[in-house]
Amino acid sequence: GQTITLLADGRARIDGSIFSASLYGVFFPQPDTLAPETLLVYAEPVYQQPGGRLFASTITLFGFSPQDRAPGESIPSGVDYTEYRLDASGGGPYARFISSFTLAEGRGMIEFRSRDKAGNLEMSKSSEVFVDAHAPVTTLALGAPKIELGDGTLLVSARTEIAVFPNDPAISTGPILVPGAGVEAAYARVISPGWPIPGFSISAGTFSLSLPQGEKSVEFFAQDKVLNAEQTRSRKFLLDASGPSLALFSPTPDAEGICRIFQGSVTVSGGVLDEHLSAWRLESAPGQNAMTGFSPISSGTDPVSGSLGVWDTTLLFGWQTLRLSASDLVEN
Repeated sequence: GQTITLLADGRARIDGSIFSASLYGVFFPQPDTLAPETLLVYAEPVYQQPGGRLFASTITLFGFSPQDRAPGESIPSGVDYTEYRLDASGGGPYARFISSFTLAEGRGMIEFRSRDKAGNLEMSKSSEVFVDAHAPVTTLALGAPKIELGDGTLLVSARTEIAVFPNDPAISTGPILVPGAGVEAAYARVISPGWPIPGFSISAGTFSLSLPQGEKSVEFFAQDKVLNAEQTRSRKFLLDASGPSLALFSPTPDAEGICRIFQGSVTVSGGVLDEHLSAWRLESAPGQNAMTGFSPISSGTDPVSGSLGVWDTTLLFGWQTLRLSASDLVEN
């Protein structure tokens, strides 16, 4: 039948009849005098440079995680609310945090704080975020040999090296341009008409086109570190992976009466065929299966089937080697 009342000065008053000695243990809780502690939280995509800037995209969701505190073993009063403001360099008002939010492109400054139910207000914190809204821009670079045909088609060989070069554009933050989040990876694939379409693979370094020869399409794009992906780009090529087709019809080493044929002027016939022929050359040299010492007989830049030229053998004697060679526009 006794009651204990805690007084404002910290003492306790006991009311009621006391018939025997009693022992009381009274706990005096400390008041909640500590403000909450709040963290900025965010969902993917984000990229934190090692020891540097925090990058996000325009679809990155931001929010806060407040945790109330109390001294010693006291029970925290609990978080009452969290408030924040964006880019408030002029000291604008705070807004109550209700749900996650996104940021516009550029440099964003998020200021935030929380208050508990005991009225303790946290010191304002701030986090700087750079929002990258643009995908990389990728170009295709080609080595030699290559040549653009009259209809605009780019003719290449199997030795032509191709490289993908992505560049992540800068972020506009008013008068200052800040480098973007950076390229995560560049991707490419080669499509041959009539063949299954392959998936994209990461393109690092250079690559070249492989058989079958003919029309090819190289598709490519890049993605930055906050998942801004470039629209797929495409470039068409014509792969010529084989050299011109050559043939010597006459004279031949086993022709009947060969010694008589080699008297005076001899018409050499054969064929040079290639859709993209650059030039051909007919030459002779003394000796059997000669490798050097060739002198020109005739040459041309158009395909031939028939007479290649007239060979003057008047001053020649002994074994002679005829050589017909050609190359196309991409050095096959």
